[in-house]
Amino acid sequence: MVDIPKILVISEGNFPKEVDSFDWNKVFIGDLPNISEYDVVIINLSNMTSNKAKTLLETPELSLRSIHNLLWANHELILITDGKEAVRSPDGKYDLLIFSFLPCQIPLEKDMGDNFDVKDERYKEYYEKYVSKWRYYIKNSCTFSRDCAKLLLSDSEIASVSKYFCEISEVIAYNRFNMPVSFSVRYGINLGGEAKEALFEKLGYYKNKIVSGPITFLQVPDSSEMTEEAINTLLSGYGIHIKTSPPKWIVAFKVPGEEESNKEREELEEKKLKLEKEIKDKEKEIEKITRFKKLLFEKGDELKYIVWDTLEEIGFKVNREDKGQEDGSIEENSKIALLEIKGKDKKGLAIDDLRQLDDWITRYLSKKGLEPKGICIVNHDRFKKLESRTEPFSQDILTYLKSSSRDLAVMTTTQLFEIFCKIKTEKLDKEKIRKKIMNTKGIFSF
Repeated sequence: MVDIPKILVISEGNFPKEVDSFDWNKVFIGDLPNISEYDVVIINLSNMTSNKAKTLLETPELSLRSIHNLLWANHELILITDGKEAVRSPDGKYDLLIFSFLPCQIPLEKDMGDNFDVKDERYKEYYEKYVSKWRYYIKNSCTFSRDCAKLLLSDSEIASVSKYFCEISEVIAYNRFNMPVSFSVRYGINLGGEAKEALFEKLGYYKNKIVSGPITFLQVPDSSEMTEEAINTLLSGYGIHIKTSPPKWIVAFKVPGEEESNKEREELEEKKLKLEKEIKDKEKEIEKITRFKKLLFEKGDELKYIVWDTLEEIGFKVNREDKGQEDGSIEENSKIALLEIKGKDKKGLAIDDLRQLDDWITRYLSKKGLEPKGICIVNHDRFKKLESRTEPFSQDILTYLKSSSRDLAVMTTTQLFEIFCKIKTEKLDKEKIRKKIMNTKGIFSF
């Protein structure tokens, strides 16, 4: 049985489950695994857009350090590219250098031709089926610079360096001018004569050299539609089973039982759609019912809206907010009560809340010539369980209510929730509870 290497593919398309794959359009920071743990990483650089290049160069998992760790572990990086070396940034202000994520500089000459000779049998099928033109070749020597090496190598490696090098380790295909149009590059260091034997043993390399794994450059397929199938061809060379996509003409052939099974599947699909609709309708029904739980934990506008809805369920006529001046009002038998609705993270109602309600009453009286009732509804200690909440109304609140000449009442959203539940279970009469709320002066008792 062939041992299948651990492979990562970064490209648009669907690939076998035996490999890990990420679509360029769905790569986000933190999505990619540690690429140095893979034996082979295939990156499709064809049709490189500004957004794709930005993702390539800003994703930490594809950083210069990550790529070096992959190659320094003698693993392989395969790049499918048209040779384009730069694209404009998304804002159009600067160039994004596509190959700047590589530890070595590889000078590509842009050109085009349709004659080339494939030397490596491993890539014969890839080139014979999907590539009829070459779009670049390598002419000058590649380099592994001292500055880049100092960023990537360990102190012990740098201390033993006598030479940095980068070279073509294998030519996969030549053009008619005998220039490599597909090739593998390796970079590394020569170790000086003073290097310790322990270092050689630790690194496990031969003849005083530490050499990276190969960076393999492949020409892009003739069209982007071919890329997925071309990559699958590469994967098959690693022992991964690739299913052949059925041709269009195969649908004309029918296998006994196929039509019956298709009909049953269609019937099941109809049932599925019906069930999905029923489930969505039921979810909406559940949401409509359970939204009243907001009385126990919300604040701000969300609390205000659910208090209004609950008061309407009790049977009050609710006049919703009037140009943001107040939290609305309720009516019962021509009697008006202005509302002040508060959600509190900690503790209970504050004196300022009652003074605010007093202000609404004064303003209403001056406009309408009629003094309304005032009801303050508070959701206090909203993050705590109900049994753990403190007393909602302090002694200062009690004193304020007793000393005020106005018709003021205070109650909690917990009480409102309990009233709602009892009405729904027909344990409470709507008219009686509305009357009790409107006639309460001071603390509402339930």
